[in-house]
Amino acid sequence: MDHHVLLAKNIIADQQQPARPPADEINPADLPENQGKTQLIVNYVSHQVSDEEFREVFSQFGSLDESRIIRDKHSLRSKGFGFVYFQTTKDAHAACRALNGFELYEKWIKVGFAD
Repeated sequence: MDHHVLLAKNIIADQQQPARPPADEINPADLPENQGKTQLIVNYVSHQVSDEEFREVFSQFGSLDESRIIRDKHSLRSKGFGFVYFQTTKDAHAACRALNGFELYEKWIKVGFAD
């Protein structure tokens, strides 16, 4: 397991907020239109993140139906975004609150709700 994923696990386990760039926007988990949603879209995913690491970071918040990084069909290189499907709304919202703006492999990921 990579040290970036271990760092993510330690920060989440310790309930510490990761260092984030200043954000003037409201967390998507707090918007009324996202109530009841369980599918997250994750942008700015580093090309270094494996599918297993991606799943491991999000599964800390609850049971997943699926997680996937979108890849080019020819090169199999990550396109820099992915989707996470939680089983419950509560878990999806907890992950969005904790991981939106989280640094993973030296990139700040952006987590929101997919339509």
